[in-house]
Amino acid sequence: MPKARKKILIINNSAWGIFNFRLNLANSILNNNHEVIFCFPFDNKYTIEIKKKYKCRNVFLRRGSKNIFSEILSFLNLLYIFIIERPILVCLFTIKPNLYGSLICRLLRVSNIVNITGLGTSFLGSSFDKKFIIMLYRFSLKKTDSVFFQNQTDLNLFVKYRIICNQDYQIIPGSGVDLKKFNSNFKIPNKKYKFLFIGRLLKDKGVFEYLEASKMLSNKFKNIEFHLIGPLDYENRSSISKTTLKSITMHSQIFYHKQTDDIKKFIEISDCIVLPSYREGMPRVILEAFAMKTNVIASNCAGCNEIVDDRANGLLCKPKSALDLYKKMNDMYLLSKKVKLKMAVNGRLKVTRFYNDKIVSKIYLDHIKNLTNDR
Repeated sequence: MPKARKKILIINNSAWGIFNFRLNLANSILNNNHEVIFCFPFDNKYTIEIKKKYKCRNVFLRRGSKNIFSEILSFLNLLYIFIIERPILVCLFTIKPNLYGSLICRLLRVSNIVNITGLGTSFLGSSFDKKFIIMLYRFSLKKTDSVFFQNQTDLNLFVKYRIICNQDYQIIPGSGVDLKKFNSNFKIPNKKYKFLFIGRLLKDKGVFEYLEASKMLSNKFKNIEFHLIGPLDYENRSSISKTTLKSITMHSQIFYHKQTDDIKKFIEISDCIVLPSYREGMPRVILEAFAMKTNVIASNCAGCNEIVDDRANGLLCKPKSALDLYKKMNDMYLLSKKVKLKMAVNGRLKVTRFYNDKIVSKIYLDHIKNLTNDR
């Protein structure tokens, strides 16, 4: 008689995040004879695609909310799903699922793996916000089975603030990158050099610095275009406003594209990806750009500086400095084709060696096997 499939929940704070970052992991788990159930706030687009293959549970989660009644409702909604589904193990991603999910796992004695995908604006915000989120993490993760970090800086902070002590923890290579999908030869430069920012249009992602640096560089060179792709995230208090975006993109060399499901196409026609973020977990967009042998400029901040080696496979700029970003964008534009090619090849070599998504899947499958006694 075949063994019954063990039920595993994967919880994330958005359908977009599931669709773009978690499906390869889910496929690996499914191929190992487990049942996968996704839990996330349903939307009108990505949910339909995810449901074609997986059972899904709608979760009431508002990422930017601090309303106590809304948060209690979110917690109870998740608790109800746990009781109904009775999973043997839960994989948690993003801040609120990590906090609420790990606490419920502790209450119900369910094995769980927490993935610290990033620390969010609370760690960049006021002293009260930071102290409160540290207290929540410390309490919620106390009995967590495994905690995965995507960079050394976040791990060091969790150790420093005694959020983790006796738990099993390790650094993993982000969400990894699909090297077959994101594969390209170093491209012939466009007639007009194209810089591209990919991400939510948030202050913390460095979007204002990118726009300011773009305006400065456009005054010097007329054969450069500056592109942005990403949603306006009104659930996040650091989001750029529609009015600001409209006024800036009236500039003849700055172009805004809304959220897309085909990031590969845009990376393919770009000469350099720019991510001037204030803090990251392990930025997927850089992994994808490197995989496609596309040049990169990123902030010298947590997450970014663990994948980008300055002057070897990309350029690092000072966080929160439009002037330094302008200088690095100017430097990248003026570098010889030979140097740009060498950087691009080095980027591809690094992600091939350390950031293949198969590496991430294997780490998860090994932990799932140990935690579910699946010998």
